[in-house]
Amino acid sequence: VDSLDTEAPDEAPVDAVEYFTVSYEPGRSPHEEFNTWIREISEQFAGTSALELADRFDVALAALRVALPRRAPEELVLGIRRVLRLDQWLITRMIELAVHIDDLAVSLDVPTPAIPAEAADLVITTLARTATAHHGALPVIRALSRKERGPEFIGAF
Repeated sequence: VDSLDTEAPDEAPVDAVEYFTVSYEPGRSPHEEFNTWIREISEQFAGTSALELADRFDVALAALRVALPRRAPEELVLGIRRVLRLDQWLITRMIELAVHIDDLAVSLDVPTPAIPAEAADLVITTLARTATAHHGALPVIRALSRKERGPEFIGAF
């Protein structure tokens, strides 16, 4: 919600792939400044209790249900250190949700909730394009089709 309420600087927007390519380099140490900063602001946002966070989530969800239908997909918003079109910013949020829903489910030893097919398609496509931007097309093709010739690890971040 904060991204929608903050005026985007006058600069060329990036798409979701470039957002992740520039912001999240594979192999970056979790102790580097950017990653430390992300954890710090996330901890501040989380608040002091799960109940407080759940209440803030409910308020944010209600605000988004009102705000998003009124916005144009090409409207510029400020993501983390980058300007994106609203439609591209929403893809980055879907990726974060998909990745962290899985993290949370695994940490709680519960099944990961299903991701709706249309959202999963956008997430997978954008992650594949981001991995390709980081590693090149051939390593990604091999990772997806030829385990025996593919690299040991190919990731978007």
